Amino acid sequence: MKKIALLTAMIASSFALNASAFAQSAPVITPQGIVVNPVQTSLQARVWMDRAGTNPTYFVGENVRISVSVNQDAYVYLFSIDATGEVSMILPNRLSGGSEFMRGGETRQFPPAGATWQLTVTGNGGQEQVLAVASKRPLNLSEIATFQNNQPFATTTTTVQGPIGLARPLALVVTPLPAQDWVTTTATYQVQVRSFVSNPQPPVVYAPPAPAPVINNDPLSRFELSLLPNISVLRVFENSNDSYSALVQLGSSISSVAQYYQNQIISRGWQLTRSKVRNDNVRLEFRRGGLEMEFRLERNGNAVRLSIEIND
Repeated sequence: MKKIALLTAMIASSFALNASAFAQSAPVITPQGIVVNPVQTSLQARVWMDRAGTNPTYFVGENVRISVSVNQDAYVYLFSIDATGEVSMILPNRLSGGSEFMRGGETRQFPPAGATWQLTVTGNGGQEQVLAVASKRPLNLSEIATFQNNQPFATTTTTVQGPIGLARPLALVVTPLPAQDWVTTTATYQVQVRSFVSNPQPPVVYAPPAPAPVINNDPLSRFELSLLPNISVLRVFENSNDSYSALVQLGSSISSVAQYYQNQIISRGWQLTRSKVRNDNVRLEFRRGGLEMEFRLERNGNAVRLSIEIND
């Protein structure tokens, strides 16, 4: 009887120790939605942005580069979480340098130097973050993201939304691992929307249109816009339901006209996703629901080509 009792006591003690060890190594989800290993690990990872500071600022339309390093051989997974809660998996990917396995002491950049692709900041501004997960063993993330057809980047599942939506399934993935085999780290950055007009312009005074060939019906009404009174249409290249392109004469600067239409388009419920200015050429990109709009003003001699196109 004593031997049986002693054996039972040893089993109970062993179970208690194992349960205690498991409780100490179980991942913790912080209020910010970050999965943290409560155990001090020899495996270390670091992720950072290409601008200095603990929370650098980027503007919509700018390119960004992310760097990650590990001190030991590990499988590394990178996730981007934007201000709206949309989650994107950056690593692994099907592009050059897109394998998740990294050697100890290796530093890798995304996109890598000389790459033909870019990571571009989009959205309407706010706090965003990059989460890096390093593990000594490969992780099965099929419940979080999967590759579709020949897409270069994996598509996250609809349930993975926001930091908490990512943290919960990720915690389940790392829970079975030994405490010393995984670690996480994050980098944060701010996104802001900046007007492309570098110098403030005085208010545009709209004068009566100069005599020139005009279109009787406003061609921009189908885009919920209106042709400015001081724009004279010289030649129409395309005039369909989804696109309009014409050579016009402006009564004010390109930047003033572009600023006017940017404000008008945004007031119609569109979100500015990208703005690009080069010399006298302006390109604005917007999104509303499943639709995308591109607005262009391009200098053409003494005139300007105005183009609007909507795609779904």
